[in-house]
Amino acid sequence: MPRDHFPAICGIFVILTCVSSNFINFEPGFEYQYKYDSNANLTNVGDFQVLAKVGYINVGDSEGGQEVYVKVYALDLKTKETRRAVGYRLDFSKWFSFVITSHGEILHVYHPPDDDDEAVAMKKGAVAMFASRLHKATEGHVYATDDGWGYHVTETGNEGTHNATYSVRPTHTGHVFTKTRHPGHHPVNHATSDYTKTLYYDTALGTVHTIQVKEKVQVLQKTAEGYNPYENSRPVQAVNNFTDIELPEMSAQGSGKMEFLTKHKVVGIPKRPKTNITRASIHIKEVKRKKPAVNVEEYLQYVNGNLTCMRNEPDKGSKKSDLCFNRLVSVLRDLPDEQLVVLAEQYLTDKPRLTKTFKDQNHMFDAIAGLTTDLSQQLLLDLVLNRSRPDSSLVKRFMFHIVSLDGPPIDVSVNMRGVILRSSCY
Repeated sequence: MPRDHFPAICGIFVILTCVSSNFINFEPGFEYQYKYDSNANLTNVGDFQVLAKVGYINVGDSEGGQEVYVKVYALDLKTKETRRAVGYRLDFSKWFSFVITSHGEILHVYHPPDDDDEAVAMKKGAVAMFASRLHKATEGHVYATDDGWGYHVTETGNEGTHNATYSVRPTHTGHVFTKTRHPGHHPVNHATSDYTKTLYYDTALGTVHTIQVKEKVQVLQKTAEGYNPYENSRPVQAVNNFTDIELPEMSAQGSGKMEFLTKHKVVGIPKRPKTNITRASIHIKEVKRKKPAVNVEEYLQYVNGNLTCMRNEPDKGSKKSDLCFNRLVSVLRDLPDEQLVVLAEQYLTDKPRLTKTFKDQNHMFDAIAGLTTDLSQQLLLDLVLNRSRPDSSLVKRFMFHIVSLDGPPIDVSVNMRGVILRSSCY
């Protein structure tokens, strides 16, 4: 469409939707119920599905936007391997609300400070579907396109602050907003992604009817440009060429859809508690999960099965070995702490005499190290460094583990001197 005819959009389509910028509007006194369905695949990890039913109730105006209460009726997270859901073990009954502008900007959220991190993160995810920057055709920074208008913005969602481009297409029922996040603004360093979110604004409903999200993520599989692996190292010829090392594939793809179900009048408007409430950002940061109740005997069989899987794979590794290792870490993460201690003592105390037990010990060490919890770090310190006669191979493995951490393990500086002194004696 030529730029000269761009203003005609407001004459051709519903004029009110061009004049008004209230694209996100929950009518006071009513609850809007939506269903949510998403699927994700993580390479070498597995498939995941989230099913949810969520209600949204406008509880009043607040600081330039509407404060909306979130009511989770059901939320299930399932995997391909098991149809058992994890949503049942989370308490979604505690208060959660968010303040959103008519353009779709989420200013902040409210929740109790002691609420479960996983429950809060899932509620933020349900809320973040509405996070957007929806602008009308007559705003100054908007430019004309062949079938509507577009604009560039910087916005904040549950993944953090990023740049995005919107294209808008009027329809006979309202508008279709398609957001494309700029590839260089993925929250994971050195990752690239294709991300689109499509929001269907419905004039009759007065707010967004359907939201669809699609994303593909590819994490760095080659060294970053300008990276010098020999920087600050001794001038010797390396055994391996670091620049030729093939990094394991790390990618994910997923899609999600939130769709309007019904709107009905509520008898009483929920009121936010005046005390014991935290005001926070929509950004999801570190999530501390609670361990689920599991069948220990069944999970120990999973441990043995994944160790057998890795033991039978080539020493150089394989995609199947990576998959079994990730599953082993997941199983260990869900086991009760006391059972993790038993396994650590079982596999890390005695020096292996057979190739089979040597491989199992290394795999168990790596899996426990991969948990990166206070307990797992303490177990490695106690069973590897604090022994009267440390196992040299496990000590070396522990050193490699240390350099992969963002910071030193707990109490490591206190233990290292004793290890060096004891190791020098043998």
